[in-house]
Amino acid sequence: MESNNISNSQKGFFRGWLVVFAGLILMISVYGIVNNCASLFIKPVTEDLGFSRSEFSLYYTVIALSTMVIALFMGKLAKKFKLKNIILVGCVLAGIGYIGYSYASSIYVFYLMSIFSGLGLGMTTLTPLSIIISNWFVEKRGLALGLTFMGSGVGGMIFNPIANYIILNYSWRQSYLVLGIIILVTTIPVVLIFMSEKPSDKGLLPYGYSNSSENVLDNSVKGIMLGDAIKTKIFWIMVVGLILITIIAMGVQMHIASYLTDIGYSPTFAASVISINMGVVILGKILLGYVFDKVGCEKGVIFVGLQVFLGVLALLFASKYPAIIVFIICWGIGNCMGTIVPALITSEIFGKRDYSTIVGVVNAVVLLGAALGSAVTGKLYDMSGGYTLAWMTYLVLTVIMVGLILISLVLGKKKKLKEV
Repeated sequence: MESNNISNSQKGFFRGWLVVFAGLILMISVYGIVNNCASLFIKPVTEDLGFSRSEFSLYYTVIALSTMVIALFMGKLAKKFKLKNIILVGCVLAGIGYIGYSYASSIYVFYLMSIFSGLGLGMTTLTPLSIIISNWFVEKRGLALGLTFMGSGVGGMIFNPIANYIILNYSWRQSYLVLGIIILVTTIPVVLIFMSEKPSDKGLLPYGYSNSSENVLDNSVKGIMLGDAIKTKIFWIMVVGLILITIIAMGVQMHIASYLTDIGYSPTFAASVISINMGVVILGKILLGYVFDKVGCEKGVIFVGLQVFLGVLALLFASKYPAIIVFIICWGIGNCMGTIVPALITSEIFGKRDYSTIVGVVNAVVLLGAALGSAVTGKLYDMSGGYTLAWMTYLVLTVIMVGLILISLVLGKKKKLKEV
């Protein structure tokens, strides 16, 4: 790469912010719908079709497993195909999956459509966007990731009341259909117009690099390869901690609406809580990006882990309105952990040399937690006849999760893996 062919990326408006905007829309429409609206459908679908909650909750397990499989190969796919084209295919698959739910009467059709939804989710959001944003930003990477991933909260805030309104006034089938169409019409045009994989495609440097080809080269080779990373105990300590993040996140998120209606709140109130909570997520993503940029990963993990703990603790007292407020605020911030932390921690520990491959594998393995979370909560509910056992379990797992991630960061800094 010749320096005279690369313009200074920080003169005037930086085009990377348009890429952030495209990623934001993907998170709003795909992640915000597939991930953050799913809990609204558990009760109406199971009551209408006679499935058990644990049986129906497995449909999200299929989504997560499908997302995990595609994330596992995303690093290799990104080297072989243009990420923009991969994302476009993912948008179509996610839309088809949700439209397919609207016609499902068998649990196996739900599982089949969940394969499409899961592949679409994996091809459009966390792993590809982590790679793209890391390509475009060196400085302000935490902020850029926060702005991008806050779309999950925006989508949840927008689409939860819409989905709930359609369920109550029409049917859950109509709600799935409308959401599937929204995915298709909002994402494809934005990706075609604004998405670019890396700044060099536009003759630019990443944000934070000086106009020097030597600087770009030196920074691009820091780190270790996937084969070396997975041989370290640091990698597996980190991965187990990150898996616990998604077990907790999906184990809680998928059952909020059912839990609140079980303890006496109306479906409309439950949907409003989820929607407001998603509003807090919007601010939480920006806040976490800022916190991680300013105080570093270790203190950032402690801060967000505390929010997760307080949010889950508040659920045990959710029959009282003050506890609902605590839940909305703390869980809104803490729930951001699953999207922002894996990307930042992976880069912090292992560097940029083989980042696309490592983060793809990390996200794939971490999604095992997402596959397990909802099903674990459903099983604990069926076993105990309520959600108290699940919430207490997640309090313990939160403490373990924070400890494991901090250990991986400390060991990674000591070994200085990313400087290899």
